Amino acid sequence: MSTIRTMVHIHLNRHPEEVARVLEGFSPGEIVAALQEAPAESAAGVLARLTPALARACLVHWPAGGRSQIVEQLPVSIAAALLRQLEPEVREDTLSGLSDPVRASLNQALRCPAQSAGALADPSVLTLHSDLTVEEALARLSESGGPVASCVFVLNRSQRLVGAVTPGQLLGSRHAAPLGSLELDTTPAVPSYASAQTLGGREASLEPLAVVDPQGTFLGTIGADTLKRLGPYKARPPALHLLTSLSEFYSLGLSEIFATTRPGETNRDAS
Repeated sequence: MSTIRTMVHIHLNRHPEEVARVLEGFSPGEIVAALQEAPAESAAGVLARLTPALARACLVHWPAGGRSQIVEQLPVSIAAALLRQLEPEVREDTLSGLSDPVRASLNQALRCPAQSAGALADPSVLTLHSDLTVEEALARLSESGGPVASCVFVLNRSQRLVGAVTPGQLLGSRHAAPLGSLELDTTPAVPSYASAQTLGGREASLEPLAVVDPQGTFLGTIGADTLKRLGPYKARPPALHLLTSLSEFYSLGLSEIFATTRPGETNRDAS
């Protein structure tokens, strides 16, 4: 093994969070190509710290022969959260390549009842990591391509929920500040085993519910449309911070800001 490759592998082992932050700027195919050179344990350490949606996309791109080796090295809670997002045939093929103890643990973790919060959760929702700067977070929102959500869930690198942030709050914050330093909204999370009947009876807001497994790993969200289908739904007026966010969008012109602001520049930066 060359000296450079040895140094890369040492960095992957010692600083997986830093490597994950860098790789999140690349496509799933490029990330897989970079991580395939590393030992499975090192690659899994980085994969476990990517956003859930990106980690799932990487698993889909991973050659079938090596996918099981990566999943084998992941914490069970994170591996189960990712496997839930795969197509059934891909998931079964991945499980078949695991050792008996790991496969048994994952099969147990994957046995969410059909009408439970864990089964209803949408794992593809956009999330942000708490070590990203505000500027990086705004770039992720701009690059997502979809409509801007009223709030975005923030996770740590162990994929545990730490709070939520609104786009309006990001626009009004110092761009160099890490998300973890902001006053994040404390958002209640429902356990994966909660029944649909229980969820349908909740007095829901216009914002999605976060779903976590028994270890606290973020599994996805259940949106208002799903909650409406589950049972009685009593709408509340949107939260004050949502109204504030909307007013900021209209006055500032979010699309114009994303189109004209270059990295490191902002007319609202307090630094």
